[in-house]
Amino acid sequence: MRALKNNSGDGLCRDRLFWPAMLLGGAVLSLTLWFGFGMDQSICAYAAWLWKHYQKPPYVGSWDLSFPGIFIVYRLALALFGDSMLAVRIFDCLVQLSTLVMIFHLAKKISGQSLAGALAAVFFSIFYFGHGELETAQRESCIFWCLLAAVVIFFRSEKRSRLRDICTGLLLGVAFLVKPFFGLAWPVFGALIFFERLRQSPKRAVPALLLFSLACVLPSLLVIFYYWRINGLEDLYRQTLWFNFKIYGSSGLNPLGGSRLSLLIIRHVIRQQPLILWPGLLGVVLCLRTAARHERKMLWAIISLIIVSLISYRLQNKYFAFHLFPFWGFLLVFAAAAMARALSALAGKLQNPARAVFYPLAVLLLLVLMALLSVPQSQMQYARKYAFRNLDQAYASGLGTPEDHHLAADQFLAAQYLKPRLKPGDQLVFFGPYPLVQFLLHIRQLSRFICLQHFLFRAPDNNLTTRQFAWMQEFSSEVLRARPRFFLVANSFPGMKSRFMNLASRSLHQELNQEFPELAEMLRKHYTRTHQCGEIEIFEIIPSPQRQ
Repeated sequence: MRALKNNSGDGLCRDRLFWPAMLLGGAVLSLTLWFGFGMDQSICAYAAWLWKHYQKPPYVGSWDLSFPGIFIVYRLALALFGDSMLAVRIFDCLVQLSTLVMIFHLAKKISGQSLAGALAAVFFSIFYFGHGELETAQRESCIFWCLLAAVVIFFRSEKRSRLRDICTGLLLGVAFLVKPFFGLAWPVFGALIFFERLRQSPKRAVPALLLFSLACVLPSLLVIFYYWRINGLEDLYRQTLWFNFKIYGSSGLNPLGGSRLSLLIIRHVIRQQPLILWPGLLGVVLCLRTAARHERKMLWAIISLIIVSLISYRLQNKYFAFHLFPFWGFLLVFAAAAMARALSALAGKLQNPARAVFYPLAVLLLLVLMALLSVPQSQMQYARKYAFRNLDQAYASGLGTPEDHHLAADQFLAAQYLKPRLKPGDQLVFFGPYPLVQFLLHIRQLSRFICLQHFLFRAPDNNLTTRQFAWMQEFSSEVLRARPRFFLVANSFPGMKSRFMNLASRSLHQELNQEFPELAEMLRKHYTRTHQCGEIEIFEIIPSPQRQ
């Protein structure tokens, strides 16, 4: 039992359960190194690659609606580890390993037990792996890291209050840069700082709050200044604020109505992670009941961030599973605390020999249960077949399977086909949903428009806007003028149902004929289809003497 109790004077590295938890959690996280990319990861990686090698930052060199924070993260990943899917996965794995450390610390601190920290860390690694390649290395995992680091720093550095406030504000500012909805976390820490200073010295309360607020907005101010310097503010505004609020943000499940939608969200949350939800709610109650008065401030801060995560989930209006990442991450800390307390209570009724056997068996049972409830069977099979083996086989394994609903394997195989055929100076255009082909080939799309669905998302009135028509004309003119050697067309827009994205058709081939008639005519007259990889058709320009 003594090894499972919290010794507040001991550092994490001297905790008997810390290293076993890190090794086991790290082993689970290492399985993510064999994940490829889905749509979001491909967009971010290509934009970061273009920024790195051509000094064309997002919105100027590549058109996308994502907010700047995630591009900065991917740019850092490519700078540290190189220009590949594996490089991004290594970076993400290291980030998640640091998340395990913070989760261990936080769960141990709120529960008073090392066992809670160990359970939280290993549970989180299983939970993360279970999200698969499409929902890892995502925005919300980055946001959760920032929020978690903010909590740890804020409640460990109370003596260095000014530095603590600045660091906390900067972390929350980065979270805001990734997704502005998480600016709702600013008032949580702002209130803590203000009332803490008010008790210490009323004159310091307002200056401290202003300093914290400045730290929160500083990352955004730096981004705005950067785009102002390169005359890119118009692109930044149009692609993030205007497009998100005018078009993308208005497509979703709103037609269901408020009450019905709320019930749908509640049902979705209940079904998604039962082993985190119910013990987590119990852990919240138990921790609040038993915490000392000075510890409740941290508990309420974490609870507030759980609420902020739920509000953000609702406001985003898309309801993908990874959007709940911060919600489950923080609730998992309380779930581990509740489980550790339950195991300690049961072990207390046993004699020493039985108690020594009980702990490992009980923990093993919980881990198996977590894996069964949080990791899809297809994900387990993927790990068994491809982990610690050939990466190319892993990337191509999803071809034609229901699990690869982003059709990433199609793009990987298309890149493999084109790689030996491309010559220096060749140009390529992909009329498709995301630029994985371009990233894998390290070739620049001849247009800044890399996700053709952005032209085609309808506003609430079911029409395209004047601005979208102008972008479509810009894209068409660039392609007609360049006549690239290779023209790739994705036959369908992957993964999204009409209730999520307001598209006239999921067939990009159909949209090419209807909305881009000049490009369709050029394709018919001057190109021949040479290959098909799943849903992707590859056309090559006909040499001049052979053209009709």
